[in-house]
Amino acid sequence: IEQVELVADVSPQIAWLLGETALSPEQSLTPLEGSDWQRLRAVVPDDQETLWWVFGLGENICVHKPDTWLKTLKQRANKVRELYEH
Repeated sequence: IEQVELVADVSPQIAWLLGETALSPEQSLTPLEGSDWQRLRAVVPDDQETLWWVFGLGENICVHKPDTWLKTLKQRANKVRELYEH
């Protein structure tokens, strides 16, 4: 499975969890200035399982990279929003 660099901002709860159980051996968490969130950088598998894990974090994560994941997450979020608007 190909690897990708995941770059995302995560809530304090998720940062704590990732501090306890790393997503990847190649992972870093950096505090975001003026916020209690942290910037996550991790090399992860480019697979459905990891993407579903990210999607499951909902409002506790804001993905910046990879671009393909960002596009997929936006499409899924729009579908969820549409479900609740009707």
